[in-house]
Amino acid sequence: LACVVTQVGFSGYSIVLKLGAQDFAVNPLVFSTLRDVCCWPLLQTAAFLFEGRRVRLPALRHVPLFVALGFTGVFLNQLLFILGLYATSPVNAAIFQPSIPVLTVLLAVLTRIEPLPVCDWHSWAKVFGVLAA
Repeated sequence: LACVVTQVGFSGYSIVLKLGAQDFAVNPLVFSTLRDVCCWPLLQTAAFLFEGRRVRLPALRHVPLFVALGFTGVFLNQLLFILGLYATSPVNAAIFQPSIPVLTVLLAVLTRIEPLPVCDWHSWAKVFGVLAA
């Protein structure tokens, strides 16, 4: 049930974004920046509430990597999603959005980052999930 709710939320986000952001002529760069700036304190608070003292700040040498990954993985992904949504319909985005975890598993298996032994039932569940999608 949680997975279904999550996928419906991801798919419904594109419809809400199309109706809200494009109809009000919101700049995608501003929208993506505000989304990240507003979500950071919420996620940080949730981390401290659920993880407690186990939350540590990263080492200073890892900060540039976190900044680069945050820019490309979060900010740039959202910005390009919004620009793509402006160019197409929310139906196309809603169809593509749930397939991202499937493509991630497929790429991880193809690049041998994720092993796929055939004797484990978890592996067969991954294969079935990729084929079902």
